[in-house]
Amino acid sequence: MIRMYISCFIHLNAGDLCKVVSANNPIYNGEIAVFKGVEYYFQLPSYVFESPISNRIIVSSEDGFEVLPYKSSLLHLIDLALDLQDEKWFEELVYKLNYESQ
Repeated sequence: MIRMYISCFIHLNAGDLCKVVSANNPIYNGEIAVFKGVEYYFQLPSYVFESPISNRIIVSSEDGFEVLPYKSSLLHLIDLALDLQDEKWFEELVYKLNYESQ
């Protein structure tokens, strides 16, 4: 089981692009998503992501998962944008990548 590293989330801000990796849930394993924030369910923190494929992804703090920085997933993001052909999402992606690189 992959353990969550809190240090990953200390530097994770709302709006950051990332890749969710989970051995426990193959539905969203490896999916590129935007971090939205932390919500609490039954007094446990859950991490909320949104993606153009699954819409809303909620990952419990008890699930085994990791979040990889989007920079290591740049080629996957470009392929995803080409596959989806969602112009608005792609423009937001380009703006975010340009902003983060400065």
